[in-house]
Amino acid sequence: MDGTDLWRVNGLREEVFARNICSLAALVWLIWEYVVTWHNEFRYIWGGQMNRVKYIYLFSRYFAIFVQLVNTCLVFFPLSQLPVGRRECEAWLLFLIISACLLMFTVDAVIMLRGKIAVFLAILLLGQLVVVTTCTSLTVPNVPFGPTCDALKTPPDAAYFMVVVICSHIVLLVLTVRKRKVAFGQSPVVDLVVRDGAWVFVLIVSMFLVTIPYSLASQIARPYALFVLPISLLSIITCRLILNMQKVVIIPVNYSAGGTTDTGIAFTSFIDFPEDESQVPSRISHLTSIITTGSIP
Repeated sequence: MDGTDLWRVNGLREEVFARNICSLAALVWLIWEYVVTWHNEFRYIWGGQMNRVKYIYLFSRYFAIFVQLVNTCLVFFPLSQLPVGRRECEAWLLFLIISACLLMFTVDAVIMLRGKIAVFLAILLLGQLVVVTTCTSLTVPNVPFGPTCDALKTPPDAAYFMVVVICSHIVLLVLTVRKRKVAFGQSPVVDLVVRDGAWVFVLIVSMFLVTIPYSLASQIARPYALFVLPISLLSIITCRLILNMQKVVIIPVNYSAGGTTDTGIAFTSFIDFPEDESQVPSRISHLTSIITTGSIP
């Protein structure tokens, strides 16, 4: 083996080492997050009656852990036997794409509002799904892979998906902020979702604005950088947002013509303030009844 071959082999080993360490770090990050938030999960998620928000939490938490466990086993064993075949690389990439998209949709589902707006947002998410499915089916079969499963060419269709995701989250942010106005600024849980929704927007948009243009410019896409670490980040974002929502207690205030109420409400379900401001008193009364009886629909 001459110096050139030795340099190439060492380079491949370094790539495999970096990929495996990043994958292991993503798994450890999730497990650490699980450990430090377990007491809150036990109190606010497992305690009391289950609802849709809690089901989203459980999916985001444990599906992400499952994905990272499977991914870690894959990269440390079959994908470390170089060179990796194209079929294995393609299957691994599809596994990561599907997992990351599902977790990104759960983040959006937490912030989505019910009623007519929720229908509109569901159509928006469906549009994202169509774009992802179309781009993936057209590009992945034609992507050339290196011996470590790095994509040696980034398809330009990735830019279309980035634009769709960013536009969708801009719409989602605007509608989330608008919901605060409907709630008269008197709901801490709405304020919290607006604040956390803004952070979600910043993190997701920044993630796409950094990874996609860099991959297009370098024409090398590393799946562990594009998907493995973001999978952990998306799971943590969703779980933290839901835990924060479950811990919020609305401070008692007095209802008047300005639109407040004298009842303290522990909010543990989806935000559902109506678009018609005249309906807010009856909706607050409904939430009060839910907390008083302990029955959450």
